[in-house]
Amino acid sequence: MRTDLDMNQLLLAEVMSGISEKGFYAGWMQDLEYDLWRIINGGETRYGHHDVTQAEIEALRYWVRQCGCWIVFDNDTEETAIALDTWKEMFTKRETIR
Repeated sequence: MRTDLDMNQLLLAEVMSGISEKGFYAGWMQDLEYDLWRIINGGETRYGHHDVTQAEIEALRYWVRQCGCWIVFDNDTEETAIALDTWKEMFTKRETIR
């Protein structure tokens, strides 16, 4: 876990990573950030072996509001906070390609 994240960002990353662990027994499954964004925006709540609970969804939404960002994983920078406007553009661009 990156140490250059502030406390709220770290807490958001921990919630995300915890869901990844529950779903796939991996600290950060590939595309976790995309899958969880779909879930918190009304998508299917099944994530691997785990049904994401309403409490987890609310925790993700809470920390997003506190941070004003979303966490993405990059092989070079590991967990990285991305401003929400930038993240929404990244997400939309990728969804358009899918």
